[in-house]
Amino acid sequence: MIAWRWRQFGAWVTLALVAVAAVLIALRPDPYDALRRADARFAAGHYRAALAAYTELATTLSDAALRRGIVFTVRGEVDPARRALVAAIKAGLRPRDYQLAVLYLGRVAAIEGDIAAARQTWQSLSHCDPDRCAQRDLLLADDDLRNGRIEAALAVYRAVALDALPADWASFVIGRRAMVAALVDSAATPDLTMPATSFPPDPFTQPLLPPAPDPATLGGASAVARPTGP
Repeated sequence: MIAWRWRQFGAWVTLALVAVAAVLIALRPDPYDALRRADARFAAGHYRAALAAYTELATTLSDAALRRGIVFTVRGEVDPARRALVAAIKAGLRPRDYQLAVLYLGRVAAIEGDIAAARQTWQSLSHCDPDRCAQRDLLLADDDLRNGRIEAALAVYRAVALDALPADWASFVIGRRAMVAALVDSAATPDLTMPATSFPPDPFTQPLLPPAPDPATLGGASAVARPTGP
């Protein structure tokens, strides 16, 4: 009888410990909840607050380490951006996040004015998801456009699959098609049809969108591209 009571008591203790452990696990803060809150701050443009949250999470989440690099890039702080992006890659990233980190490393080089390094970095991304590859090609095409390689840029704008891109990038491509087609042939009528994309804009790729070249840059590029007669 006494032995049975001790076994029953031991079973109750075990059940109690399991229940306590379950409660503790349920109440334990989820770092991904904090990451999502920081992402919301980033999307709203509250970069200082987002950076503070990402820095706190970066020791445990490589996702947060990558986002630190993105915030530094957006703020134009190239040295901290490069260090944070490299640290995130070394910590281990999922394939899509790794591809995004490489795109941003190229962007950092471009901000510094080292276009050769930027191109080399983007070109190193040889295996990527369709949208990431398209964004890589569009970043390279933007450099082509600004340096008079207009036909090369136009070939990319025409070839890229708009339905593989977020809506903001698809809109960017349509605008570039119209702009560059006018440089090549002012009488051309480019296809400006916006695809019914199911991809909403991604706040973490929006900062990579190249700005529209100013008229002077376009004029210079067009002059470089235009063949000179005798």
